[in-house]
Amino acid sequence: TEDTINTAFANIELLDRVVAVVDSGVVMESQLNQRVQDIIGRLRGDGIELPPKEVLEEQILERLIIEEIQLQIGDQAGVKISDAELNRALSMIASDNSMNLEQFKESLDANNDSYIKLRDQVRKELIIQRVQRGKVGANIEISEQENSVSTDNSDPLNSGLAKKSDTVSISEPENDNSGSDQVETFSQLLGKAESGEAVAQYKVASIYESGSDDVPQNLLEAAKWYRMAAEQNHSQSQYNLGMMYQSGHGVGEDANEANKWFERYNQNK
Repeated sequence: TEDTINTAFANIELLDRVVAVVDSGVVMESQLNQRVQDIIGRLRGDGIELPPKEVLEEQILERLIIEEIQLQIGDQAGVKISDAELNRALSMIASDNSMNLEQFKESLDANNDSYIKLRDQVRKELIIQRVQRGKVGANIEISEQENSVSTDNSDPLNSGLAKKSDTVSISEPENDNSGSDQVETFSQLLGKAESGEAVAQYKVASIYESGSDDVPQNLLEAAKWYRMAAEQNHSQSQYNLGMMYQSGHGVGEDANEANKWFERYNQNK
């Protein structure tokens, strides 16, 4: 009967909903809630005072929108992460936890965490890093706004440019003028970094931090180049260097050094 149908619909529990539309993609409420929980846990663990929850949610939603933009850019450009590259990244995470990859999988299972979900998360992060470094197809144009957004992905609390109500699109050029906008090689970037260019130093550090098909991962080199750029007041390098000190990746774990670079980053934003 109609009453039965109405009662059935009234008892349906809404499990998830769209909180932002980003061109052909969406950001779900479950994604936002999970990221908020993760960030709150991290801030509490570091003894950092929490901002108001509504402010935190606004900032994190903006970050999720930015990440979705970058993933769509990567998809349009045909960016692919090989299983070998993905396994290298996961092996490094396992090594940071004093385990091999198989032990790491078992540890995740024991804590009811999904290894498959982690692989997907790391794959997305690697795609985003490539987009940030400009390793995308020449027929994809990243607008000035998108480019400024994509260079600051590491900060989960960045206030960003996108708003909740925005529908963000990715533009493609009417014709291919790729010859005037070639991606710099690592050796070219390294030359600029050695000459003292802070942006090049940051890019070299980013490549060393994640590794690539041509450049093996080297966290010591990453920390060195981040520091050189950070000393020149490059804000993202200051933040990334703080994160390395916080986690002990490439440098000795040092909360005081981490806080020093986070403070300089905050002053420089």
